[in-house]
Amino acid sequence: DGSWCTVRDVYEIMLTKRRIAYTTVMNTMGRLAKKGVLESASQDQAYLYRPHQSRDAFIHGVVGHVLDRLLVQFGGPAEAALTGYVAEHPGNEGKVAHLLDEITQRRAAANQDSSGESQR
Repeated sequence: DGSWCTVRDVYEIMLTKRRIAYTTVMNTMGRLAKKGVLESASQDQAYLYRPHQSRDAFIHGVVGHVLDRLLVQFGGPAEAALTGYVAEHPGNEGKVAHLLDEITQRRAAANQDSSGESQR
């Protein structure tokens, strides 16, 4: 929800579901902060963390990235799978079209960046 929490907060929640070491939670949250998934701030002698983006935005980004990689590496089969998915779930064709548009825009921007760098 975007509110700040400590490693201890996350550790205690996770401990109710499974045995896990405090240092595992601490190291994982530190790595996620370095990768930009979490934001971090120092307060007193503790670090506070919160998500960098909403859950929906994160999932949308991950799905878009995975879909992009599938389309690059397995173009025909990936497109056929998307066509089949839209046929089975017609209410989601707008979502699929939106993701494909975003992928096209990212690729166009990446191509402009790389062609601009090579011309310098």
